Amino acid sequence: MRIDITRVLEAESGAVCFSAPVGRGRGLWRGAVPPEVGAYDVEFEVPDVVRSWGLVPSAGWGVEGDDEGGVSVTGVVERIDDDSVVALRIQSDVLLVEILDGPRPVAVGDCLRFTAPRLELYPYEL
Repeated sequence: MRIDITRVLEAESGAVCFSAPVGRGRGLWRGAVPPEVGAYDVEFEVPDVVRSWGLVPSAGWGVEGDDEGGVSVTGVVERIDDDSVVALRIQSDVLLVEILDGPRPVAVGDCLRFTAPRLELYPYEL
């Protein structure tokens, strides 16, 4: 996904603010070099198992950060693997997340929303 780092909060830890076509928030830069303000192609990663999630009626796809660095993610379930990994479509990109079983099973086509304590940003070159 193409993002713009709009502010480096702490270069040592990689904490940055970013904006993207799907939203904006805070993330932890996981590149080989320290983060700088500018445009990058990155993969989003949620490093922990998603333990709490909900189904929402429509796909208001996106990413929305909070002041503490947490992130709310909404997307459409595109695929479910046997190991509880869900491929979540967020506009033109796919985010892989591991989810625990919830009150009802997730199905392909469901619109899923969850909140995670952080989002990691892994840069790549096209």
